[in-house]
Amino acid sequence: MKKSIVLLTAVFLVSLTTYAQGDIRFGAKTGVNFSKFGGDSAADGRTSFHIGAIAEFPISDTFSVQPELMYSGEGSENADANFMRVVGVAKYYIIEGLSLEGGPQFGFRISQDQIVDQLTKGFDFGLALGGGYEIQDLGLLFGMRYNVGIANLSKQDNVDFSLSTFQISVGYFFN
Repeated sequence: MKKSIVLLTAVFLVSLTTYAQGDIRFGAKTGVNFSKFGGDSAADGRTSFHIGAIAEFPISDTFSVQPELMYSGEGSENADANFMRVVGVAKYYIIEGLSLEGGPQFGFRISQDQIVDQLTKGFDFGLALGGGYEIQDLGLLFGMRYNVGIANLSKQDNVDFSLSTFQISVGYFFN
């Protein structure tokens, strides 16, 4: 698992630097998570955080692609699950600075409580849907996103667990 995360991180960073050209921007973001196991789980939610690297690849004046590599604390009350998330959102700018975002996300669980380890799988898949605002002169970003868990994380055939997270973020583009 750790080798996969290191390899995935290396591929992500190499791909970003390969495409590093004039309009491509790199940055970081962090924020708060409100997450919960859904489906057959009745546990209360967990509040945690996310932090990681982002890049933005403009396709046109109103459309860009933003890959992200995030550490994300998720789960439910008394059921902690921490993931490395690879997110790929398409951004559509409604007006200057204001965007709608959506795309796939993949999660590789890197640590967990014992109960989470016993009951759930270590790989997650879902959709990221949200929006953001950038103060472009400063490179300062603000965002809200809902990550909808699609994959059934349960190790048991007759039980359904999914993981959904609401995020509020702040970020910064370095260039």
